[in-house]
Amino acid sequence: MNTPPSFVMLLERDHKRAHNVRTNILSTLPECEIVSAVDGQTLKVPDALSRHSLTTTSTYLKKLTSARVACHLSHLKILKLIVERRLASAIIFEDDAKVAPDFRNRLDLLLDEVPDDYDYVYLYTHPKYEPEDDTPFLIPEKNQIRRYSYTYCNLAYLVSFNGAKKLVNHLSQPIYAPLDFMVNDLIENGGLTAYMSRTMLVENLGQLTSIYNHELLPSNIFPPNSVQSKAWHSFRRALKKASKCFSTGVYEL
Repeated sequence: MNTPPSFVMLLERDHKRAHNVRTNILSTLPECEIVSAVDGQTLKVPDALSRHSLTTTSTYLKKLTSARVACHLSHLKILKLIVERRLASAIIFEDDAKVAPDFRNRLDLLLDEVPDDYDYVYLYTHPKYEPEDDTPFLIPEKNQIRRYSYTYCNLAYLVSFNGAKKLVNHLSQPIYAPLDFMVNDLIENGGLTAYMSRTMLVENLGQLTSIYNHELLPSNIFPPNSVQSKAWHSFRRALKKASKCFSTGVYEL
């Protein structure tokens, strides 16, 4: 397979993310095309859904924030671009990715092993879901690529033309969950043939969970002062206090 074109979605007002794209993506892949990400700060959920002919489910409406809509629309924007240009395949990066220095060489090795039936290949696996032993997912005579296993995060991925069409169709349906959940559902229901790189071709410099843990690039989905973050920190403090009380036998009211 020839080296596919690549795209990175960039939230241009975020100077740290712009610097990361220049330093950690374009320095290695100068041909990577920047596509402006949809900005969650400039939209309201009902207006954004209506403008893009999207809907959501009644059960997810209360959880659907403008940041989640923006993420959904940003991926959908590039996937539609791939379909419109009829690209055989393409790589999509989020703007908090850092490509490995030897990215091109490792990508070439991966592309040589990509099965003909692929729609989607994860180039990054969330640490929470990275298997300690990937033996159950190995494919005979392939060293760089393996079968799919569940993961969060669509930080970097290879997608075929047919895969992009399938994703455009799926993500244009009523939004019922975060983007990475919807992609996983499509894969697990047999609607998208996915594989995974056995090694991570990119590093995630962004926030890994809803709790900000001093990552270089705070999340736009879960900002540090979010309700979720505050609630989790309160829970952790209460748990720590309860543990201390249990160990000392001293209970405070």
